Amino acid sequence: MKVLKIIGITVFFFLSKADAIDTKILHNNKESYSRKLTNKDIFNGNQWLAEREEIPVLEENIITTLKETLEIEQTHKDYCELRFIKNLKIISERNGLIKNFKDLDGLIAYMRKSHLIDDIFFSILKKSILLSLEIDVKSQTPYRFKNNQLSDFPVADLENIYGKIQESLNDESKCSIDAYKHFENELALRNKNGSDKRILQMNIFALTKGFIDLKTFKKLIIIKNSGLRNMPIRLKKYIQIISDVKDKLSLKPETKTSHSFVMKYESRRNQITHRDHLYQNYNSTQILILSQIVEKTSRRINANSASLNWNFTDQEGEEIEIYVFSPMEQYRAAIKMLKRDMAEIMRSEAFQNQNVEYEHLITAAFETGFIKSEELDYVLKFEDFWNPKNSRWKAYINMAISLTGSATFYLPPPWNTVGALGLLLSQARNLTRGKKPIPEDNWNVII
Repeated sequence: MKVLKIIGITVFFFLSKADAIDTKILHNNKESYSRKLTNKDIFNGNQWLAEREEIPVLEENIITTLKETLEIEQTHKDYCELRFIKNLKIISERNGLIKNFKDLDGLIAYMRKSHLIDDIFFSILKKSILLSLEIDVKSQTPYRFKNNQLSDFPVADLENIYGKIQESLNDESKCSIDAYKHFENELALRNKNGSDKRILQMNIFALTKGFIDLKTFKKLIIIKNSGLRNMPIRLKKYIQIISDVKDKLSLKPETKTSHSFVMKYESRRNQITHRDHLYQNYNSTQILILSQIVEKTSRRINANSASLNWNFTDQEGEEIEIYVFSPMEQYRAAIKMLKRDMAEIMRSEAFQNQNVEYEHLITAAFETGFIKSEELDYVLKFEDFWNPKNSRWKAYINMAISLTGSATFYLPPPWNTVGALGLLLSQARNLTRGKKPIPEDNWNVII
C-alpha cells in the first residue's frame, strides 16, 4: 500500500504489481460514446462479427484473450505495445478469434463498439497494429540507397550505438519503441545537428559500414516515421492508471455512463478530450489527489456548520469568541478553500506547477468513481448553468433552490456531491484568466 499526504489530503491506494490484472477494469464505463471509431472501423468490426457469430460466449472468449495477453506482458513490466500486439495475435488465433494479422483491426473495433475497451486503449492498439503491420510488410521490400560518408562523426561511436540498437530490436524481451527512443537520445547527445535528415544519413552510413543489417535499418525508419514513440499515452501508463485509480473511490462502480462530459474536447484542434487530457498529463497519484479535492469540497458543503474562533488568551476556560458562518458565507469559504487547495497542489513538488483546471478535478473525480453519472447528469442538464444571462452565483443559487425548495444553500445528503459539482462548474464557466487559481496568488484569506 502506498500512502501520500499533501495539503491535508491523505491518499491511500494499493499497487497490485505482482497480482494479475483484473480485466474488468478494461471495460468501458466512463465514455458514453466513441470519438476514435471511424466508419471504416465500424465496418471492419461488423464484418469481423459476421464471420464469427458461431463462436460460443464470444465476449468471454475475448476477455480471456485479453487477460492472457496482459499476463504475458506483465512479466516483462514494460508493457511494450509491439510485443503486446504480437502476443495478442498469437493468442487470438489460438482461441479462434482471428485467422490472420489483418483480422486484428476488426477484433479491436468490435471490442470498442461493445465497450469491452475504451477509446484510449483502442487508440493505443490501433496505432500499434498499424506499426506492427508496416514492419512485417516493409521488411520484405527492397530498399535502394546511396553510399554516404560522415567524416565529422566518430566511427567507433556509431558502431557502438548501432550495435546496441540492433541487439535491442532483435531481443523480444525488450521494448523496441523504448529502445528506439534511447537510441535517438544517444545520437542527439553526440550530434549537434539532430535533424531527421541527419539521422537518416547516419542510418545509411551504419548500414553501408555493416554496423546494422537491412532488417534493422528498415525497422529504424518505420519506427521513426510511425510517431508511436511520441504517443501521448503509452500502454504502460494506461495500464498503471486504470489499475491504481479507476473506480478506486467507488464501493459499487457503474457498469456504464449516461453523460458525455469527459468526452468533450479539452483541445478541439488536437482532438483531445477531458479524459484524454487526464491520462496524458497526470499520473495515478495526481489523479487521486485531484479527486480528493472534490471529495473535500463535498464534505465542506455537507458540513452542519462552519465557524471562526478567536482565542484571546492561552489559558483554558477563558472567553472564546465564535462567529458562525451564514450559509452564504459557508459556501463562499468553500470556494476560497477550493481555490486554495488547487493553488497549493500546483505549488507542490508532486505537480510541479502544472496548470490545474476545474474540469480536471471533475474528470478525475469521475475516473475514481467518487462522482457518478446521475450526479454529473443533474448538474450538466441544469439549464441555468449554461444561460449566459445568469452570473455564476445566480446559476448556483437557482440549482440549490431546485434541489431543496429554498434558498438556504444547504444541500442535504445525497445532494452534497451535486452541490460540489455545481460549485466547481459555476466557477469554471466563463472564468477570466485573472480569476483562475494560480500558484503565485495568496489564497490564505478564506473570507
